[in-house]
Amino acid sequence: MRQAGEAAIRANTGYGQAASRRRRTQQPALFRGDGPLAMDEAIEMTAVSLRAYGEEHGHWAVAWSGGKDSTATLTLLIHLLEEGRAPRPRSLTVLYADTRQELPPLYAAALGVMKRLRAMGGPRAGVPRSVG
Repeated sequence: MRQAGEAAIRANTGYGQAASRRRRTQQPALFRGDGPLAMDEAIEMTAVSLRAYGEEHGHWAVAWSGGKDSTATLTLLIHLLEEGRAPRPRSLTVLYADTRQELPPLYAAALGVMKRLRAMGGPRAGVPRSVG
């Protein structure tokens, strides 16, 4: 199913190895005529985008506030790297910006995510990283 979905996304967006070698300004649409993508389709589109463009950049950085949206983004990225669905960058820097605006439970969750990222370590654990 993943291969069929990836082929469909490539066909609809122009992604693929040839596309990753040249800069593309065309981005996939998140909405089709009938509404938003299903979660699995959106995640696969993210994985395809990372495979198409990620290898062009050896050092990745993710801005993370600790809020729900940036935590979902960071968690998805780590998941895709762990599962081998995205190329591993030489380094992944997570830029944590403590806005001091988060509710105490969200702040506690952010501390837990940082602890997990630190525990994952370097390449032996499968995900290169640094947490600032």
